[in-house]
Amino acid sequence: MLALRGRVATSQTLSRLLLGGGLVLLAGGATAWVALDRIVATVYTRLKPSLETQLSKPLGHPLAIGPFQGLRPWGLAIGPSQVLPGPNDQSQASIQGLTLQLDPLASLRRWRPVAVVNLRGTRVDLHRNARGAYWVPGPSSGGKPPKLDLQVKLQDPARLQIQPAGLRLSAAGRASVHLAENWADVALQVALPQQGRVSLQARGRWVKPQLHVQTRLERVRLEPFQGLLPASMPLAFRGQIGGDLRLSWSQGRAGCAGALSLVGLEVSGKPLQSA
Repeated sequence: MLALRGRVATSQTLSRLLLGGGLVLLAGGATAWVALDRIVATVYTRLKPSLETQLSKPLGHPLAIGPFQGLRPWGLAIGPSQVLPGPNDQSQASIQGLTLQLDPLASLRRWRPVAVVNLRGTRVDLHRNARGAYWVPGPSSGGKPPKLDLQVKLQDPARLQIQPAGLRLSAAGRASVHLAENWADVALQVALPQQGRVSLQARGRWVKPQLHVQTRLERVRLEPFQGLLPASMPLAFRGQIGGDLRLSWSQGRAGCAGALSLVGLEVSGKPLQSA
């Protein structure tokens, strides 16, 4: 009986020691996490102005990066950020927040860092300038791009507004950007006015430009898009378009394949203005 009581007491003591040790480790880990969070916040605040300056140049627009919002597993969170109107156009963009995280498994497979960027509350407002351009980028830095891959994901549909056409779209999808190889691929599903939809997959390279696009158009009404035409082309469209297209651009040559269907197509307008 005494031996049984001794074993029970020993078991209770061991359980208390394990519980106490677990609580100590948990408290120590929480303290270390809070300390690391504060260190990263300090470094981020110090580097943010230089990052804004460096990234603003190729964008051609001032960039206001949001505040640090805490560490995440293998990354960090950033608050509301904005791309402001530039000197050559009034287009702008904003996000409510983003998380930037390292993907360790993908990084090991590719032998380079792979960063995952999740965007939330994305909005893009494009305004056509007097020359017909919606976005005028700045000069390229000309430096060698970093060996870094980006996986960009939209956590919720992005809202896109195009002026002066008054066109409003929403888009869901993702993009993969390989900076060192100068190429990217994009998959988007774009919801159009009056329940139209465009599914798009594109792969392109910006050094020695190449572009390959596969797209499917479903019940796309033409009327909302006539505002995209310049004022020198006073045309009006009516009807609906659908189909599958494959477009390409490589070595200065364009390619087009596929088929389109047109329903109730009407085109009307005034004489074109002389140049």
